[in-house]
Amino acid sequence: MAKNPKINKFPESEYCPGFWKINSISGCPYHCATCYLDASTGRFNNGKKINSVASIDKTIPIILKWLNEMGDTVALLNTGETGDSWAFESGAGEANPLNYAIMSLFRGRNQKLLFLTKSSNTMMLNSPLIDECIFSFSVNPPEVSRAFHSPLVSLNVIRGLLAQGRRVRLRFDPIIPIPDWKFAYSNYIRDLRSVSPEMFTLGSLRLTESNYTLRRKQGVELLKYVAKEKDGGNHPWRIPYRQRAEMYAFIIGLLRESPPYARIGLCKETQGMRDEIGVSKDDCNCQI
Repeated sequence: MAKNPKINKFPESEYCPGFWKINSISGCPYHCATCYLDASTGRFNNGKKINSVASIDKTIPIILKWLNEMGDTVALLNTGETGDSWAFESGAGEANPLNYAIMSLFRGRNQKLLFLTKSSNTMMLNSPLIDECIFSFSVNPPEVSRAFHSPLVSLNVIRGLLAQGRRVRLRFDPIIPIPDWKFAYSNYIRDLRSVSPEMFTLGSLRLTESNYTLRRKQGVELLKYVAKEKDGGNHPWRIPYRQRAEMYAFIIGLLRESPPYARIGLCKETQGMRDEIGVSKDDCNCQI
């Protein structure tokens, strides 16, 4: 179990508008080759991955304190920055339904709760709140998911949440220029026409130094897509700028076709890229 959950703010920078996050969940049961969690040394013990979920008793006081300090301030609390928000929820055995417990704290408040997940956990459909929670799914075409060991999110779960009137967001992150990537993303976006999320966020493949070092030792194929970028921030290993711009423009063009998605943002990108593509820094998954 995570011993002492904390809430702090990810600092604002050129790449990110900044956001509040809680580390009540640490780690992830998936083994996505693109994810920084796999390369975080704090989640390994003698080479074995460690996953942990904080207890309800330790998490609730931390959140209540934060809510009290926030008062009427509009804010979003991200539960999925250090782990998958729904992958460990089962409501049985040792796994406690942590999300259900903390949702009730946000009822009627200006602060909202953000869940980030690649899970297709149907427990989401039984969530007690509607307006105060946002469900954000990381999605990619099947070709990308299979190539880099990422779970394919069930569109049925997404449709179910939307049918209940819940707030749903989708993230194409990371976008990877696999062979015939335009064909893969075009087909998948066509499948997504059956859902209407309130926001799409796009992020391209980007690696921290530690993640790049680990993947190089593993001989992972995805390294062929990245090069070191001088102004890459905390993720210096990136798909080259012009290729990223081409991918963003192509995918956003598809998303703005009928039915158009009004809110589209970029994650962990430069302001120059946002200006070129024509999106706002405020239209970010971690913002209200």
